[in-house]
Amino acid sequence: MAARLPLLTLGMLSLVLGLAGALIRLGFAFPAATPELVAFHGPLMVCGFLGTLISLERAVGIGRGWALSAPGSR
Repeated sequence: MAARLPLLTLGMLSLVLGLAGALIRLGFAFPAATPELVAFHGPLMVCGFLGTLISLERAVGIGRGWALSAPGSR
């Protein structure tokens, strides 16, 4: 479980940032938001969150420690 914690943390961070980008696109105002950050909504959700989640799911299914390196292999 300890080896998965950094990947889970990065996955959750990309999820929160992607959701914040979606809320900004919908018109909600955030004090630290800039228009440039809104452009990263799609890549953060698809590559960041979903990529990490799917890779982590497969790594747990394989059951080997080396499989946890898959999200960082690209």
